[in-house]
Amino acid sequence: MTKTKYAVLGAGCGGQTFAGHLASQGFDINLYNRSRERLGNLPNDPTISLEGAITGGGKINLVTTNIGEAVKDTDVILVATTALGHGDIARSVAPYLQNGQVLILNPSRTFGSLEVANEIYTQRPNLDVTICEANTLLYATRVPEPGKARVFGVKEEVTIAAIRPDQTRYALDKINEAFPQMKAAENILETSLGNIGAVFHPSIFLANYDRITRGDKFEFYREGVTDEAAALMKNVDSERQAIAQELGTSIPTLEEWLTSRYGLKGNNLQDLLHNNPVYAGIFAPTEVQHRYLLEDVPTGLVPLALVGEALGVQTPTMNYLIDKSEEATGQPLRDNGRTLQKLGLTRSHLRGQLQGIMYQQPEARYA
Repeated sequence: MTKTKYAVLGAGCGGQTFAGHLASQGFDINLYNRSRERLGNLPNDPTISLEGAITGGGKINLVTTNIGEAVKDTDVILVATTALGHGDIARSVAPYLQNGQVLILNPSRTFGSLEVANEIYTQRPNLDVTICEANTLLYATRVPEPGKARVFGVKEEVTIAAIRPDQTRYALDKINEAFPQMKAAENILETSLGNIGAVFHPSIFLANYDRITRGDKFEFYREGVTDEAAALMKNVDSERQAIAQELGTSIPTLEEWLTSRYGLKGNNLQDLLHNNPVYAGIFAPTEVQHRYLLEDVPTGLVPLALVGEALGVQTPTMNYLIDKSEEATGQPLRDNGRTLQKLGLTRSHLRGQLQGIMYQQPEARYA
């Protein structure tokens, strides 16, 4: 059987780790990044090495700043940019996509697949591609310099779903040789409402705001989970569980997610986070203008809160975190976030649109 050919879009921590991991397994990979600077010497020496939980690496077939070259004649396109870049990636890649390709957001954050589909099908309504989203990034990883990735850990399970749930199996058949950890979610409600980054990152960050602005050095997930941070996370979890229930679906609690993804044991949320070896050595940011607020709020909490509002579900903790994040960053995170319009949803028909996705009856442009 012919090996799957991959394009990886985004040469940050996740993108370079995906590319190096695939290369180590003998897959043909093209790596794209919009800016030349992030690539370092990779265009001249297209080799990525991995250390830590994954060792090895390999040679990349093509390293480029031309997105059309990157995706040409590939089977699977792994988008590993920040969620803030999903709209731009969709607009840029749409003219070059080919029927039968699979595009997976790693991760989607909240309803990233809908934003991407809305952009792609606006340009090419008759295109036949499978658009998927992953619930979380497969790796805990950092890239100290281009071509070298330090992998702290690999999740035991990552769920993915296609916008059309009947296409999820098709996508998994393409990628499971390389990524057996990828499992099918029932639908994108499960992956998007299960966006853990939107729960963890703003809560821990804002609960430790004074320590971060002082420049204190501490492990973000292990030492930063104070009583206040844990309470914020539990409240956000309750609100997203209420949204899921209102839509007739279910998602894991924070404790269940940590247990299934990392194989952890503990008595409560704080124990699970404090004792997670994968989080060891991941230190807190030292600046306020950081993706834990600038990305996870507008692409995570904002669409969650908007969906909750449209369904009549109260989300006071989500709104508190959004307000505090706007205050801290000085950025209009609500206005710049994933609005219902960007997702191709309407407030008056939102329930039917989202439940249509659950029951494999998405709007015609996603068919």
